[in-house]
Amino acid sequence: MYFKLCDSDGSASNFIGNTGLIPVFIGSTSSLSTIRGGLVNEHAGKSILVSLTNLADGFDYVKVYYTRTSGNAESVATTQCVEVQDMFKIQNHNCFITVTGFERSNDVPISTLFEESIAFGSAEA
Repeated sequence: MYFKLCDSDGSASNFIGNTGLIPVFIGSTSSLSTIRGGLVNEHAGKSILVSLTNLADGFDYVKVYYTRTSGNAESVATTQCVEVQDMFKIQNHNCFITVTGFERSNDVPISTLFEESIAFGSAEA
């Protein structure tokens, strides 16, 4: 998942961070024989909860993007890049985000995520 901060008018910052890879599978860890990867666009019935804390002043919302990769019966992987249409409210410098896969969203080119320099944790002297 990738995150931008937005003000009350919807003007967005550059990307402020990402979660890295979050594996989501079909099945349950309580019954290991049920675990499998999903076929193309199969919904896993899972939710992802992310907490962003200590967010900067002057922003009211967080905008979320994510990618999901699934495969077909021939093991050919396809990746979809999604922009979630609804923004998540920042309260007391914190934002709690739940993504289920059923949010109103638009497909966007994966290049959207890389149009800006995403160099987290690095700086030039």
